Amino acid sequence: MTVCIAALAENEKSVVLASDKMISKQMPPIEYEHDVEKIVKMTDNFYVLIAGTVNNAIDIINKAKPQIRENQNPNEKFEKMKKAYADYRDEKIVDEILRSQGFHSLQDFQSRQQSLNQNVANQIQGLIGKANLQTIMTLVAFDNEKCHLKVLIHPGSLVNPIEYATTGSGELHATQSLIGAKYKKSDDLDAATYLVFEAKKRAEVAPGVGLLTEMIVLSKQDDGTIKERRLTEEDLGKLAEVYESVNARDTEKIKAVLVEKEFHL
Repeated sequence: MTVCIAALAENEKSVVLASDKMISKQMPPIEYEHDVEKIVKMTDNFYVLIAGTVNNAIDIINKAKPQIRENQNPNEKFEKMKKAYADYRDEKIVDEILRSQGFHSLQDFQSRQQSLNQNVANQIQGLIGKANLQTIMTLVAFDNEKCHLKVLIHPGSLVNPIEYATTGSGELHATQSLIGAKYKKSDDLDAATYLVFEAKKRAEVAPGVGLLTEMIVLSKQDDGTIKERRLTEEDLGKLAEVYESVNARDTEKIKAVLVEKEFHL
């Protein structure tokens, strides 16, 4: 229950990241704004955006972080995250499903499966198949040439977005906003930053998307370093003023134009 956006810009030399700060819990059902970081810096050239169950995402990140190095290429980083996701899911399956049935590992269950009552084996296998971390992670990594995006989804698969990635309950609204704006990865950084902000604002109508906004702009420099710009409240305020101006809907002005065009029902 969130929205996370990562959009390439300046022909993949830069990327604009945005997220809300809403925390949602199912039991008991509750939502609240929290100063949680859903954009996590792994190294100077590798960031992760988290949507869904935050606790699971943080555990996966903590599992992967010691294995990730600055000098690894993006694919190596992505594979480390993929493995950490799959391994963590296996651990949850053992802790939450198998131990209560008398098995200490997936291998233990698989080796003894044939000797079990078929109904019992099928029931356990069904629970394993349904085990979902409810966590989606957008992976953002730079190499010597450009920025790369991947989305890590259940049960540990990598998806390759083209120009931008949107995740969370506000995914559809954010995507529609970027499609409507004809967003392109060749857009300059100022326009790209505004359009990502606009997409986040439009996603706020979705359930579970908070009003607070975090945005980070990353750009590859000529010397190979990555420049990080975290937008301030002042920056976000200026973007909000543009948003209100561009998206203003004055009913009286609309009616006047309709009369001018001789449109009526």
